[in-house]
Amino acid sequence: MFINACLYYLHCTSRNRVLGMLRRMRQPKYLIGMLAIAAYVYVFFIRNSFLENVSPSEQRQIAVAGVALMGLLQISTAWIMPGRGLAFRESEVQFLFPRPFSRFQLLMFKWVVGQFPLLFSGFIIGLIFGRTSAFTFTFFVLGFWLSQTAITTHALLYGLCRSQFKSKLRLVPGIAFLAAVPILAVFAWISIGGAQTLPEFLALTETKPLSYLLDPVKILAAPIAAQSLFEFLQAALIPIGVILIHLVVIRWSNLPFEDDALALAAKIQEVRRSGLRGLRSKKTLVLAKPGSPWQLAPIGRDWQALVWKNVISITRFSKQTILRIAGVTFILAYVLSTRGGDFWGGTGTTRIGFGLLAVIGYVTLLGPALIRVDLRIDIPHFDVLKSMPIRARSLIFGEVMGTVIVLWVVQATVIVIAAIFITEEEGQRFGWDVKAPLTAAALIALFSFDFALLTCENLIALWMPGFVRLGRGAKPSLDQMGPYILGALVKLNVLVVFLLPAGLVGTAVGFLCKYLGLPPIPSVSIGIAAGSVILAWAGFAAIQLSEARYNRFDITSERIGTE
Repeated sequence: MFINACLYYLHCTSRNRVLGMLRRMRQPKYLIGMLAIAAYVYVFFIRNSFLENVSPSEQRQIAVAGVALMGLLQISTAWIMPGRGLAFRESEVQFLFPRPFSRFQLLMFKWVVGQFPLLFSGFIIGLIFGRTSAFTFTFFVLGFWLSQTAITTHALLYGLCRSQFKSKLRLVPGIAFLAAVPILAVFAWISIGGAQTLPEFLALTETKPLSYLLDPVKILAAPIAAQSLFEFLQAALIPIGVILIHLVVIRWSNLPFEDDALALAAKIQEVRRSGLRGLRSKKTLVLAKPGSPWQLAPIGRDWQALVWKNVISITRFSKQTILRIAGVTFILAYVLSTRGGDFWGGTGTTRIGFGLLAVIGYVTLLGPALIRVDLRIDIPHFDVLKSMPIRARSLIFGEVMGTVIVLWVVQATVIVIAAIFITEEEGQRFGWDVKAPLTAAALIALFSFDFALLTCENLIALWMPGFVRLGRGAKPSLDQMGPYILGALVKLNVLVVFLLPAGLVGTAVGFLCKYLGLPPIPSVSIGIAAGSVILAWAGFAAIQLSEARYNRFDITSERIGTE
C-alpha cells in the first residue's frame, strides 16, 4: 500500500510539474529564462576549460577534496541550524498524513523523493570532472550521490534528535564544530606558509589537524576517485553502511516530527496561495522598551527613519547568533595572538591581510543578495509604503541606505584590520605612507559601490518585480530561476553603465594628478575618490528617474510568480 501510494503521488506530481513548466514556457520571460539557464550550463559546465591542463588523477583529487569540503559545510550547517525534520508540502500532508503510515514510512517517502535532486547534482559534477570516459562519468555521478545521501541522512537524524531538546545545551555541538573548522584551517594555512596554487590547496586539505575533520568526509566521497568497478564497489561499502546505520537508528528511535511538519507546510502554502501578501507577518504588535541605547528624534528627515528601521532590522541578532559570533571571534583572536615569534613580524600577517581583502571583495559582491532588508522585503507591504507622506526619492534612498551603512561598516572594519596586518611581502615593506591613502580611497570607493549596487538591486525590483526574488519566500522552482537570471543580467548591465563614467572620470583625474607632479599613490587615491563621487551621483540620478515608476506602481496589477 505504501509503495503504491508513493508511486502514484510521484507520478502525479511529476506530470503536473512538467505540464506546469511547459505552460509557463508560453510566457517570454520563462522561455528566455530557460534558454539562459541552458546557455549557462553549456558555457560553465560542458565547455569548462579550467581543468584541461590538469591530469586525470589530480582531477579526481580535486573532486574528492571539493566534495569533502562541501560535505563538511553541509554537516556544520545541519548541526547549527534548528532541526525540524523534513519540509513536507501541504499536498503531501493532506495525501499522506491521514493514511495509516508510520513515521518511518513518511520520512522514507521524503528521503526517496530527495534522491532525485542529488542525482541531478551528481550529473553536473560528472559533467565537470568525469568526461574522460563513460565509466569515469558513472563513478562520479554515483559516488557523489552516495556521499550526499549519507550526509543528508545524517542531517535528517541529527535534526530529528535535536528538535527533541529545548535546552540551550543543544547549541554546544554546532558552536564547537563551527569554531573548530576556521581554527584548524588557520593552523594549516600557517603551517604550509599559505596556498596560492592548486597543489598547495590540495596540500592544505591534507595538513594535520585539518585533515582530521576532512578525512571522514573524504572516505564518504572515495567512490568518486574509483578507476574500476571493483574499486568503486569497495569504496561504496562505507557510505552504504553509514546510510543503513542511520536509517536503522531513525526506524528504531521513532522520533515525532508531525507538528513541525504541519506548521512548516502551512507557512509554505500560505506563501504560494497569497503570493507576496503571504509574506506579511501575522504576529501581534507588542509594545516594549527599546532594546537600543539610541532613540529616534521626534522630528527629522523622512529617509533617516527608514535607515534606522532597516539598520535595526539587520542588526537584530538572536542571542544564539551573538554567542556564535563572539565565540568564533575570540577563539580566532586567541589562535593568532599565541603564534608569536616571526609570525607578527614576517609574511604571515600580510597573507592574512590579503586573505581578508579577498574575503571582503567576495562579501561586497554577495552581500547585497543576502542582506535583503530594504525595498525588496517591503514591496509586499506596498500599500503601507504608499500611504506614508514620503516622497518617492526619499523613501527609496532611505530603504537603500540602511543596508549600505551596515555593509560598509563591516567592510571598513575588515579593511582597517587588513591594513594593519599587511606589513611586508617578498622583501617589500608597506608603510602607512602607502597604506593610509589607499585605505581611505578604498573606504570611499566601497561606500559608493555599495550604494550603486544596492540601488540597482532595489530599482530592478521596482521596475521588474517578476524578475527578482522578493521577500523571504520559499525556495523557487527550476523554471523560476530563468527570470531571476535575466534579472541578474539586467542588474549587471545597469551596474556597468554606472561604472563606465565613474571609471573614465577617475582615470582622467588620476592622470591629471600625476601630470601635475603628485606621487603615484596619492594620484591613484584621488582618482579613486573622484570616480566614487561620480558613481554615487549615478545612483542618485537613477533614484530620481524612478520616482514616476514608484508613484504609479500597483502591486495588485503586477504579474509576479509566487514562490
